[in-house]
Amino acid sequence: MNWLKFFVTVLLIACFSPLRAEELKAKFTFQNEATTFKEGDLTEAVIKVWPIENPDLNEFKKMQGESFLNKLVLLHIQSVELSANNSEVVEVKGLFVFKNKLDHSLSQLSYKGQMISIVPVDLKLEPIKETPKDFFVMSQSLGLKNNLFPIMLGLFLVLLAILVIKRKALSLIIKKYKTNKEEEQKKKFAELFQSACERYDFERVYATRKEWMLLLKEAPQKFSEFFRVMELHQYKRKWGNEELIEVQNCFEIIRGSFK
Repeated sequence: MNWLKFFVTVLLIACFSPLRAEELKAKFTFQNEATTFKEGDLTEAVIKVWPIENPDLNEFKKMQGESFLNKLVLLHIQSVELSANNSEVVEVKGLFVFKNKLDHSLSQLSYKGQMISIVPVDLKLEPIKETPKDFFVMSQSLGLKNNLFPIMLGLFLVLLAILVIKRKALSLIIKKYKTNKEEEQKKKFAELFQSACERYDFERVYATRKEWMLLLKEAPQKFSEFFRVMELHQYKRKWGNEELIEVQNCFEIIRGSFK
């Protein structure tokens, strides 16, 4: 009897399970109401899959690049989300292209091993008409040849004008960048000069002299006394009050250099 109970239990689960593969459906909804398309046409469509409780949306993102309905190729998935009206409906919105010859095409979707039937859609695909061969009479060929030089000259002048404009715009951008950078440097050193009062401050000014002197137009002779005094005291282990006052007095001459 135990085997009979087991058989009945398995049968009931198989009959009433909400996730049976045959119960899952997939349907295409097209933004364009047309039913006839040409090969190469692009269209937006939504694949609706239902009913799935607590679906794994990442599984549906794997469909990109797949072929459906013997005509459609999913080029790009735009979104994968639950329907606003039903949480058991998954909506995959994507951009599709119509193709006439497909290596393979899915008639069912696969979701974690479960096969999902796709509701058939009546779509007609018109083949691309062959492009007629072009024929040129002699007068047309000669006209094209005669007009080739002016056309090439015009294209060259347009290209030259674009290059000149781009070069000028690039020069202005570089100049503006250099000007802004120089102003930032001046502002930084101006703050340093105005706040300098201790040994560490004066040593920073002296150490960066090659940088800030490039930003000033004054002659180097104006700073020579400060440099001389710094060279005299900078290697001393400790500054006394006399050394500090001497350096301060020399620095006062150049303190306002960045005003």
